[in-house]
Amino acid sequence: MLAPTAYEARLAELLRRVSVGEVTPAEAAHQLRDLPFSDLGFAKVDHHRELRQGACEIVYAEGKTPDEVRSIVERLLSGNEGPILVSRTSPQHVDAVRAAAVGAPVEVVRMVEWGMTPLRAMQAATSVAGDLLRLPDVGTIEPGKAADLVLLDADPIEEIDAVLKPAMVMKGGEVAAGADL
Repeated sequence: MLAPTAYEARLAELLRRVSVGEVTPAEAAHQLRDLPFSDLGFAKVDHHRELRQGACEIVYAEGKTPDEVRSIVERLLSGNEGPILVSRTSPQHVDAVRAAAVGAPVEVVRMVEWGMTPLRAMQAATSVAGDLLRLPDVGTIEPGKAADLVLLDADPIEEIDAVLKPAMVMKGGEVAAGADL
């Protein structure tokens, strides 16, 4: 049997807390009010993708303002525990996501905290994610592929927290952000 998803584990913990009296049924109902979606007016945020599909939430940034993307990411960070993938971003979207995620652990670090080896976590964030999303040009560096890169000052296999402080980000062959991240 597969281990529960992060969302299932969180739901089980909430039910446990109700059963032992730490949380009232009314408080639990309030916490569950956004299931399965929360409506931000400009977007419906899916809080159940991980539960339904076992895959991370994906935010399609193209066509949304940086503030809209930031609001979606903030809502996901406040209500979900699984990874969030933001695709089709501009440098302004990247800045907005970084601002929303200040203080939130990067998912690859969380994967290691949950028991994955650093190598497996890095693969899950790159080549495995590309395979899962059926994007053959994403997740590996090979001749002929577009190369969006995050450059680190340390080897994340030896020091996983290095992913929290990228030295530089390149998107589409252009420097999108530098050491001031």
